Amino acid sequence: MLTVAINTGTNLPSVATPNGQAAFLFLLTSALAPLIRLSYGRMVWMALPFTVVLSLVGYLGIHFLLVPYTHSLLSIGWLLPPHL
Repeated sequence: MLTVAINTGTNLPSVATPNGQAAFLFLLTSALAPLIRLSYGRMVWMALPFTVVLSLVGYLGIHFLLVPYTHSLLSIGWLLPPHL
C-alpha cells in the first residue's frame, strides 16, 4: 500500500501539469504558440480540469477499489500482513 501511495502521490500531480503533457509542451515550443497566445500560465489553467479529474479518479480508485481488494486478499491468505 505504501508503494501505491508513493506512486500515486508523485505520478498523478506530475502527469496533470503541462510539463507532464507532451502535447502541451509540443504546442508551447512550436511556432503556433505566439499565434494562439499560448503561455505557460494558460497551459496550467487548461490542464486544471485534467488535474482535478485525475486526482479524483485516483482517490476513488484507491479508496473504493484498492483498499477493499487488499483487505479481501489479506483475509483469504493470498497476501501476508505487513510486519512492523
